[in-house]
Amino acid sequence: MSSTLLLKKRLMLVAVMAVFIVPLVLAGTLYANLDWRPAGTTNSGQIIAEPLSEVAGSVVTASGKWTLLMPVPEHCGLNCRADLFKLRQVREALGKYIERIDYAVLEPGTGKALLPSDLLAEHKQMSIYSSQALWDEISSSGFADRGDVLLVDPLGNLVMRYDAGFAARGLYKDLKRVLKLSSIG
Repeated sequence: MSSTLLLKKRLMLVAVMAVFIVPLVLAGTLYANLDWRPAGTTNSGQIIAEPLSEVAGSVVTASGKWTLLMPVPEHCGLNCRADLFKLRQVREALGKYIERIDYAVLEPGTGKALLPSDLLAEHKQMSIYSSQALWDEISSSGFADRGDVLLVDPLGNLVMRYDAGFAARGLYKDLKRVLKLSSIG
């Protein structure tokens, strides 16, 4: 074999190896040394990841399901009703995962019912929690006053927060992903 042919074959081998090795080295360098992370996120809600206290968490975890929790401070107006409708529709749309998720409203433990009977008739599957301990804990985080919807896992951890007036499609995608990957609840 001539030396030019041998050189061409070696260069071809080096080029093929470089196609696979250079991107790996570049990605490792960017990740480790430059603290570079992809900017985009795929979730629609804001990740919280803080546990509830044992007393407050026991109220939500009694069902052993993932819970979409919506604090209702005084009365449920049009925006509140629209959000409850979206919660019900998202739960129904989850199909095979429907048994793993519950949606609920949280009322302060004052002893008086805050939701009108027509709303309760529309949402027969909805749970109602009336716990002052849970209300105080959610309020201290600032989530009760804004009308946020909170995702609570079966272990009593606040996982995600969705602003009032959330997009149902984003919540649906997040829940489907979480329930697919989670083995609890």
